[in-house]
Amino acid sequence: MDSFNKIPEIKSINDEYRSLKREINRRRQKLKTLYSKYSFITEIIDPKVPDLQLEVSVKKLFSDLGYKAKQPDTKQDLDVIARFGKDIIGIEVKNDRHVGENELFQGIKYVGRHKRNGIEMHPLMIWNNSKERHQFDDNRISDAENHKFGILTTEELLKGYLKVKQNKINLKLFNTIINQTGLIKFSNSTIKRMNSGKV
Repeated sequence: MDSFNKIPEIKSINDEYRSLKREINRRRQKLKTLYSKYSFITEIIDPKVPDLQLEVSVKKLFSDLGYKAKQPDTKQDLDVIARFGKDIIGIEVKNDRHVGENELFQGIKYVGRHKRNGIEMHPLMIWNNSKERHQFDDNRISDAENHKFGILTTEELLKGYLKVKQNKINLKLFNTIINQTGLIKFSNSTIKRMNSGKV
């Protein structure tokens, strides 16, 4: 091999090959880092994700979009609080096969405690429905509309997140949609309606 490297043509290609291998290794490492950074996009729709990891992943998703997101220190509070400009969202995250009626109202209870301290926020309940693929029923949708809080699945949240990342919607529109009451969807018809001002 050393003798071959004494031939300039072979040495040149060999050097180029080694350089390309180093670049491939750098790119592979960069990809690993990016997969780790964005792991929350698979975790939020994973049927086996543990409850606490799901909460962390939802927080990471909002943070990555540009929200100031945090998890309160106590369990007697919301799972995630996300702020964008003057808007604050109080988020309850559910990871069960079904969302019980009482669980649906937990976010309102915790948001009410913050309101007592002068902090206004929009209650939002996010459900990882990937275990059974159930959807919110009519009663839960009406409850959310009547009591002025938002409900959506993690799958729908991911859809909205990806639309922002792909520049199909901007963050301001995402924030407007996520602050709606009732069932929240990032469908093309919802986006078109919001863009035309027919909210």
